[in-house]
Amino acid sequence: MRTSTTAALMGQNPRFRAYLGADTEQAARDALCRRCGIKSRAELDTNPDAEARFHAIRKAFAYGRSN
Repeated sequence: MRTSTTAALMGQNPRFRAYLGADTEQAARDALCRRCGIKSRAELDTNPDAEARFHAIRKAFAYGRSN
């Protein structure tokens, strides 16, 4: 699965949105783009630095849910 698709699907998760401090999918997209330094989630598929930042966010979210 493409990283941009994963990011979009995660934005549908209310817990992930709350983790980002967002109350809507659009707000989650905006927050994720800001944190990853991109203008569009599509850039996650072509920008290795942004992709690494996204995966770090994802891991931190997953870790926080397991504790």
